[in-house]
Amino acid sequence: MQLDVYVPSLDHSYEFEVDEDCTIKEMIREMADILWKECGSAGKPDPEGFMLFVTGDEIVLPFNYTVLECGLTDGKRLIML
Repeated sequence: MQLDVYVPSLDHSYEFEVDEDCTIKEMIREMADILWKECGSAGKPDPEGFMLFVTGDEIVLPFNYTVLECGLTDGKRLIML
């Protein structure tokens, strides 16, 4: 499934492909690694330092839930802080 993720600190949206059984924590780790490399930052980002929200929703997606358990669908727009 493809998700559109807006990262306000970079003022840019990214499309990510994820599996429905992937946990939010795993998804954040993968996204953070890609963004970290793109920005040329050294080291590895800590996934616990980021949060994902559904656009227009003020609820943080729980780290231990899967994409499917969170009700995310193809093309869903998220915000990563």
